Amino acid sequence: SENTKKGALRHVIFRISTKEDILLTLVLNSDKIDKLIYDFSKKITSEFPSIKGVFANFNRAETNKILGEKSRKIIGDDYIFEYLDDKIYKIGAESFFQVNPYGAQELFDIVKNNIKDDSDILDSYAGVGAIGIYLKDKAKSITYVEENLEAARLARENYKLNKVENYEIFEGDAKKHFINFKKQNKNFDYIILDPPRSGCDKEGLLAISELAKNIIYVSCNPMTLKRDYEILKTK
Repeated sequence: SENTKKGALRHVIFRISTKEDILLTLVLNSDKIDKLIYDFSKKITSEFPSIKGVFANFNRAETNKILGEKSRKIIGDDYIFEYLDDKIYKIGAESFFQVNPYGAQELFDIVKNNIKDDSDILDSYAGVGAIGIYLKDKAKSITYVEENLEAARLARENYKLNKVENYEIFEGDAKKHFINFKKQNKNFDYIILDPPRSGCDKEGLLAISELAKNIIYVSCNPMTLKRDYEILKTK
């Protein structure tokens, strides 16, 4: 109960692939996995084979934030695989990946159709490498930037799974990398921006505007897209 703060289970999160494999996350009002939760996880995976793995996320905070900072696998697999076109992606329970894979492929096709062959591409806020890998047939090189270390680790595996060789990975704060690229006089044919809902940092945007003439901005928040566009168009 969100009113009394009593009870074990706060939220249930499903990640489902096009193959209908599922990773299930139980958001617990606890700091540990008790026998009740473990027994439930064991039972549900035995009854529903499509559930490949069950995770616990610990969130006792009295906020409307769904996920807490720490998670742990209870039972099953660590990952499932997603397939878009002829590309394959290894995805964890909390990996950033478009939640609608069919919509994701349409979106990625729009990006791909706006990129010329043999291009140097900067894939920023790149998550598990989804868009960059989808563009591999048009890329002369791919420069990957992501601050989430787990996402970057999965991206490395996904690049290898898809036999991409012409890439370079930069982990850590995106804005700092953009500024460093500017100092190094790096240039790209295209920059893919796919930031979180909060959008991009102004200083980072100003650096980006000097790295490429072509910027493709994939947004999940029209308000921050409009704000960032107003900054970019001044350059």
